[in-house]
Amino acid sequence: MANQAGKTVRSSRGNRGSDTVKKYPGVIEGVSNEAFQSFVQDFYALSAAMQELRGHLAVIANLPHSCYTALLAIAQLQRGAAGVSVNELARHLRLRGSSVTIEVGRLADLGLVAKSGDAEDRRRVLVTLTPKALQLLDEVAPIWEKINGAVFEVLSPADFDLFRRAISRILQQMDPALAMAKFFKTTKNTDI
Repeated sequence: MANQAGKTVRSSRGNRGSDTVKKYPGVIEGVSNEAFQSFVQDFYALSAAMQELRGHLAVIANLPHSCYTALLAIAQLQRGAAGVSVNELARHLRLRGSSVTIEVGRLADLGLVAKSGDAEDRRRVLVTLTPKALQLLDEVAPIWEKINGAVFEVLSPADFDLFRRAISRILQQMDPALAMAKFFKTTKNTDI
């Protein structure tokens, strides 16, 4: 039986297994703890599988996984912009600026990105894709489209739009959730 106060409660299963069940109420009103935990585990599995797919595409593109990931992010963020700042790229990838600077340097060494100073802020470095990068992405695009089709064909356009918007909203909540996790990690406080 679920305890609405979030306390440990005895189950009626006797000796057939654990005699306690922990319930964390209020995660999403009207969603069972079992359904929520299943969703979270599926979400982790989906994320890992998407990373694995990206890794395979990186090999096809003959790039290290981290470089390919940065290249795709630059392509997405650069749309219609004069360039992408390293800080903007780091925020998007959820990485430290120093790590992104290393990847941008590797991409520049490969001739896939160009770096230039920002006319408005001389401290900022803007990164843009080179024609070589655009050609590489064009070569990999048919494979990526085929793979995406295999993954997402189960979604109707309405399902896809709902999923896309839900993911976007969840991502917006990650900074407060990460701050909370860091607090609990630092204080080792498990009492809520």
